[in-house]
Order: sequence, then structure tokens, then C-alpha cells
Amino acid sequence: MTFLQPVSLLLKGRLASSFGINGKVPLKVGDEMAFNEIESKRKTLIDLAQKFGLNSDVTLKCSQELDHLLLQEIKQRHSNLQRSGHRKSQAR
Repeated sequence: MTFLQPVSLLLKGRLASSFGINGKVPLKVGDEMAFNEIESKRKTLIDLAQKFGLNSDVTLKCSQELDHLLLQEIKQRHSNLQRSGHRKSQAR
């Protein structure tokens, strides 16, 4: 997977199977906002890479910002899974 592929592959595709059923991620209002922010940053990154090149300072900074957004989203989903699993184990 390259950074040029849609982030939706990450959030709704292969890795999403651990977050939802059949690879589909149920999006809440906050999730949709995060997804839109990530997707917007990804598009900006592509534009910057095409305009200034992959190794330009502005492209690298944008790439780091996208990495940060993705990491936040992954941590949030992991936290949600942990809480969900904890609630299920208490119900048994």
C-alpha cells in the first residue's frame, strides 16, 4: 500500500475487519469528522508531492501531520475496542 492510495483502504478495508463486522466500519459523527480530516490531509499530501516532490520540506511536514492523524485514529479505535471487550467480559 502506498501513501497515494485512499485512506479509506486503511479505515474501511483490510485493517477495518478488526474494527467492525465484515470489514465495514460503523461511523459515528466524530468518526466521520476524523475520516474527513484524514482524507483531506491525504489529498493535500498528494498535491504537495506532485507539486514540490516527495522530499520537499513542505511535503514531509504534511506527511508527518497525516501520520499523526492516522495514529490518533488507530489509538482511538483500539481504545474503543478495549472498552468494548472489557464490557463484554464483565457481562459474562
